[in-house]
Amino acid sequence: MASVSTTTAGVESISANLVFPKSRPSSFTLPFYYLRNDVRKYSGTTPNETNFEYQSPDPRRAIASNDIVPDAWDREGCNAYISDDVEGKICVVVRGGCAFDVKTMNCQDAGGVGVLIVNVDTYESRIPAPAGDNWRSFPQSTLTIPTFSIGQAAGDALLERYTRESALRDDAAKSRTILEMFSYICKLPYCETCAFGLGNPSDNCTLNKCPGLDPTFSIACNGRGICTKDTFQCECEEGYEGESCEKFANPPVFTRAPAVDIALDLASNEIASFAFGASLSNATTTTTEEKADNDIKFRVVNARSVRAASIDTNTGEFLFDATKVTHTDAQQQKKMIDVTVEAIDPRGESAQISFPILVSNVPNPAGNTEIQRIADGGWTIRTLEKESPTATRSSKESQGNGENVEKSASADENNESKKEDAKIEKSFGFLFFVSLIGLVLLGLFGFQILKLRNRHLHRRGLRHVELPEWNATDDVETLRSRHFESNRDEVRSVA
Repeated sequence: MASVSTTTAGVESISANLVFPKSRPSSFTLPFYYLRNDVRKYSGTTPNETNFEYQSPDPRRAIASNDIVPDAWDREGCNAYISDDVEGKICVVVRGGCAFDVKTMNCQDAGGVGVLIVNVDTYESRIPAPAGDNWRSFPQSTLTIPTFSIGQAAGDALLERYTRESALRDDAAKSRTILEMFSYICKLPYCETCAFGLGNPSDNCTLNKCPGLDPTFSIACNGRGICTKDTFQCECEEGYEGESCEKFANPPVFTRAPAVDIALDLASNEIASFAFGASLSNATTTTTEEKADNDIKFRVVNARSVRAASIDTNTGEFLFDATKVTHTDAQQQKKMIDVTVEAIDPRGESAQISFPILVSNVPNPAGNTEIQRIADGGWTIRTLEKESPTATRSSKESQGNGENVEKSASADENNESKKEDAKIEKSFGFLFFVSLIGLVLLGLFGFQILKLRNRHLHRRGLRHVELPEWNATDDVETLRSRHFESNRDEVRSVA
């Protein structure tokens, strides 16, 4: 049931169940998809096959062949709703695709009592982008339900709650979550109504504030509880605690861990291992513990500063290699190192444990064979060869010889490959050189043929030139003039 109350002009409040209605996209030329508990609409095909909620069909082939474009849905609310049971509820739609008043009108036509637009423009900063002038599609008098806006952090939280509640009920369109929305106005120096999570109008909304309030005044208690309006204190959901519900109430529990008050004493040539174990705090039976143990991940928190420590993420097998510890001070006989291991369960809750390890700069004189011993607290310790100068040198030489053999084999392969490449390059070079010489000779031969042809045509033209009559009294100029006048055309044609 929805309830609307109007008090002072400009100040309204409305409360009703929420619904995420589905509608046909305003534009459908490319495929798109939605991830679980994420209101954003992603273009393309989902790369994550396990965390997506919906993948639209690909309309490009149908568009190219002028066929019927397959149906799809999104959460932008730009067309008539295809989902049921919107009557008397607040429609939660996502920004994009059409103007704001179009979204409001579609919800109003479906029987909704209010619209909550999730702004997804600037999610990383958690501060929504300002709304544009998107209220001109319809006359203002036709819009009779209110419209509000929130950031994506709040929108994702609502979608997660809506999806979780829908899975517990037969009708997926029903939700038990009730939204209460109200507008507020301020008249200096006092506000008539305070924004969500802030104090009372009597103190100008400044004295009290809900813990864990986000910058958009959309979520209090870090989204893990409800802030009471009377006391401005968080009532945390199950599994969380703290003033702003910032702490996990049920973190995972270490079932196998070393002693934290006794330092493990290692020589400089020893490697210690330990099998960590952890389970969910509410795991009671052995089967549940084993299953929870497999789902929990491990990591070394200070792995960058403690390079000697490492742990297998899935099995929890921890190794500490004392040979990697360097003693900066030659006078320092032993070095204390604190290691922190974290266990993370599938819910994202975590627990940490820190323990000390004491590393000596003196090797364990156990001889030249590798031995193994079990230390107090469940540690398994392997002692490597005695780190005498000779042994160290021989060890390094043997390692060096092994590396040299591998490097030699690799170098031989590289040399063979380089020789083959060189042969191929020489073959191509020879062929190119021969081809170039052939082209030059062919050009010279063609040039000689052209010269012979021109000479032949010239001689052939001269044979057709008639010689002028000659008298013994004619001088040279007379003969030349008579010759050109009588053979003008032939001379021109030959030229």
